[in-house]
Amino acid sequence: MIDSHVHYDHERFDKKREEILKRVKDAGVSAAVNAAISFDSNFRMRELLDGYSWICYAAGIHPECVASEDAALADERMGALEKLLADERTVAVGETGLDYHKGKDEQTREAQRLFLMRHTELALATGYPLILHIRGEEESREALQILGKYSFGAYPGVVHCFSGNYALAEAYLDLGFALGIGGCVTYDTNTELKAAVGKLPLDRILLETDCPFLRPIGFPGKHNSSDSLPLIIREIARLKGMREEEIAEQSDANARRIFRL
Repeated sequence: MIDSHVHYDHERFDKKREEILKRVKDAGVSAAVNAAISFDSNFRMRELLDGYSWICYAAGIHPECVASEDAALADERMGALEKLLADERTVAVGETGLDYHKGKDEQTREAQRLFLMRHTELALATGYPLILHIRGEEESREALQILGKYSFGAYPGVVHCFSGNYALAEAYLDLGFALGIGGCVTYDTNTELKAAVGKLPLDRILLETDCPFLRPIGFPGKHNSSDSLPLIIREIARLKGMREEEIAEQSDANARRIFRL
């Protein structure tokens, strides 16, 4: 199993990181993509996780972490991220996107739009896939307008933690993106997501946990980790009327293709 989106550098893992990562590996997780959140996390993750060769990195800045970043800093930040792409274990640019849940003022929104464009341009210039974080209907409309201005090649990246309906899924699929499906698909209230997953082409689905967040229904403990992937696989298989082995095998192939693992 490949987990296409994790945050094992997060402070919630500080007390039991080694124990949890051993459990995850023993559970059959062969690779994981650790996405940056803050700018500083790009460096913290390497300090904490370089000893785990099966964990790869994505270099970026989460939209909620760019509120205090102005245009004058964008060149400096992007230059630092581009240098990280030279690390052979860095496989993607991100996560980046739009998230207005906390930042509702126009200055914050404009900063997020700027950094989404700069991340996208960095990915296109270097040939790395994008990891997108797009939250909410308004953000999706704006993100699609921004992304629609660029010409993407095959397999440009993934919309992580997709939780929308099939119409929204189609809009991202039309741009070439895969969709990251995680613990949200196990929630009974997410009926539109469940219906969408049932229709998604299997070659555009990536498995993810977004751990330590978004723990699937039925997974024990307070924090999520990659050994919850079988619960996500099980629900996707149920929704698509397929065998769990088929879901796991194809999603792994998708991750290897997109991230060149």
